[in-house]
Amino acid sequence: MSLKNAIGLSFVLIAVYAIFIFGNNVQLALLMGSVLPIYLIWMVIKTLKHPYKSKYTFKERFYEDYDYFRSSEN
Repeated sequence: MSLKNAIGLSFVLIAVYAIFIFGNNVQLALLMGSVLPIYLIWMVIKTLKHPYKSKYTFKERFYEDYDYFRSSEN
């Protein structure tokens, strides 16, 4: 599963969890509440092990998705 798919799936699972809560379906809400932390841990590990390497250092470019170069510190 790619990183974008994992992030999208997390939003879907949170939405389903909210629907179970608002629909007063206690059993499924408790099941989702016990499964979501396991999914969260898996997603954090997947994000940290993602093989992407930046071409810039943190001092050169603060955000990777925006062409903003830091001004030099004097």
